[in-house]
Amino acid sequence: MDSSLVATLSMAVRLSCQWAFSALGVSVITWRGPLDPTLRSIVDGGGFRVHSLPHRNAWDGDKGPQDAWFADAVADDAQSRDFRPLTARETSVLTLIARGYTNSQIAKSLGISENTVKNHVRAILDALGATSRTAALVTALQTGLVSLSSRE
Repeated sequence: MDSSLVATLSMAVRLSCQWAFSALGVSVITWRGPLDPTLRSIVDGGGFRVHSLPHRNAWDGDKGPQDAWFADAVADDAQSRDFRPLTARETSVLTLIARGYTNSQIAKSLGISENTVKNHVRAILDALGATSRTAALVTALQTGLVSLSSRE
C-alpha cells in the first residue's frame, strides 16, 4: 500500500479517536484483528499501542489461520506522533532486524537487493527519528510496531 495512503488512513483513525474521546467521553478504545503489516501501520499511526496475541489463531483469512493482535488507545495516545507510519515493506524489514538478520539475510529473505534493504533501513531510521538500527528497534518495540515473537 502507498505510504501516503497509509499516512492518510492513520490520520483518519487518529481524528476518529480524538473525536470519540472528546465527544463520547470514551477513555479507552480497543481494536482487534488479523495481523497485517499495513493495517497494523495504520492503526499504530492512529495512536494505538499494538500488542500481539501470538498464540491465538482467531481469524481465518484468505491465506488460512492468522495470528491475532489487539491494540488500545487512551486519550493521550490519540495525539499526533513524532514519526510517520511505516510501509508494509518497512515493517517487514524492521521485523527481520528485530530477529537479528543482517542486511544480506534480509535481502535474501525478501527477494530484494542488499542496496534496497539499505534504502529501507534509511527510510525506517528517518520515519522513526532514530540514529541507529538499535534506536529504531527500541522505538518499534516500545510502540508495538514489531515484537520479538517468532511468529510475526
